[in-house]
Amino acid sequence: MLPRTEGPGYVARVWFGHRQHDRPNPGEKPDSEWGFFGEAGNIRFYFDDEPAPRIDMPVTQFFSGRASPFLSPLVGHYRTANGGNYSYIPMPFYRSVRATISPNLPLPRDQYVGPRMFQILVKRFDRDPGLFPSFRPNLSAEELAELDRVRHIWNSRGSAPYGQGSGQLRQSLLVEPGKPGQLELPGPGTITSLRITVPQGQENDVAMRIYWDGEAKPSVEGPLRALFGTAEETRHYQALPMGVKALSGLGGGQNEFYSFFPMPYRSGRLRLEKSGGGSSRLEVAIQYAASGSLPSWRFHAQHRQGRKEAGDSANYRAVETSGSGRLVGIVLTMEGLDRGGRPYYNEPLPDFWHFPYLEGNLHVWVDGELTVPGTGIEDDFDAGFYYVWYDPSNLAFTQYPLAGCLWKDYRVRGEVASQYRFYLTDSAEFKRSLTIEVEHGIIGNNLSVSFSSTVFWYQ
Repeated sequence: MLPRTEGPGYVARVWFGHRQHDRPNPGEKPDSEWGFFGEAGNIRFYFDDEPAPRIDMPVTQFFSGRASPFLSPLVGHYRTANGGNYSYIPMPFYRSVRATISPNLPLPRDQYVGPRMFQILVKRFDRDPGLFPSFRPNLSAEELAELDRVRHIWNSRGSAPYGQGSGQLRQSLLVEPGKPGQLELPGPGTITSLRITVPQGQENDVAMRIYWDGEAKPSVEGPLRALFGTAEETRHYQALPMGVKALSGLGGGQNEFYSFFPMPYRSGRLRLEKSGGGSSRLEVAIQYAASGSLPSWRFHAQHRQGRKEAGDSANYRAVETSGSGRLVGIVLTMEGLDRGGRPYYNEPLPDFWHFPYLEGNLHVWVDGELTVPGTGIEDDFDAGFYYVWYDPSNLAFTQYPLAGCLWKDYRVRGEVASQYRFYLTDSAEFKRSLTIEVEHGIIGNNLSVSFSSTVFWYQ
């Protein structure tokens, strides 16, 4: 699965897609194409060229979320992860790492189906940090305590249990068409928590712009909803770094848009504008940490929309920027516009096949090289099989700390799917350029698709 990779570095993410049952039901015949998840065998990780693996366990156990230290919510099983299996437990290695998978069941060779799709993301240090021990599954008491603390944070998303600042700024802004509201940020400092509360329904047609250090063009720009992950309509979700929460108050229901991404600045200006009719009363609450010394990077967010026609060889481009920095998140909405033609090996799409554009890939280009290739759209968002466990009546079931599906519907609109992913432990770091592209087809770019995306990064 993972050839010998030299260190020092760490395994940041493991994702695995396979049949959505651990083992056959009584009387069920073997599946010659996909097999069953339990039949995939044992996943094994070898560190520092050792002959024996330090990790050797069935994939069903590795991704169960119950086998220490591979515990939920840092690890997810397909039944609780929209059809994908993932692990964000960091596994450092100093000299080398490699991974294999081997069958652990007495199956005839012609019945064994190996792993169909997997992603293993490795981050290598660009300089030697000095000798450190490679990963071992038997954590010390101190390490287990830290793991418990992180699990609590991941499970408490939306409540800002981390990144608290010593200063607070609260301001009420009445925003009307042609009359924007804005506030100046006390600085220098770092925003650790940004919350904007709006009466439900008044968030429509509101745009936000944030200017750092006196810049003429904002680094954060777009519709308010898009900059918090729900561009098309307000949908409530709670991810680790941002989300939208429903609040109740004396004046009726309110929506709270929150972001916990650290935002350093020497000076800052937040501007809110209204393009539709009526007015909006927005409550802005900011926590910040005052600081005299600041990093050189600044937070960026950009919203884009586009449409690609079948036969257009060009991918949809979500972002393209020059400089140095790191990618930390993307929200992507896709809508299939045309089921006609013969897009599947020159054959028409079967009636039961919905969301065929999810067969495309999301590609991350770092410094001109394809660094993070995709295996399918939903795979790149920690899911599988077109978000097979998505439940519109219980969206909390399909939302996770770093990835999730916010909208999937083939009835109201033309087969639309909206998904988010935040790259915290596995961010792509670039020194010269960053480009994110999305394909629009099953085989080549052979489907007509509309796109809406918001990308978050530091630069």
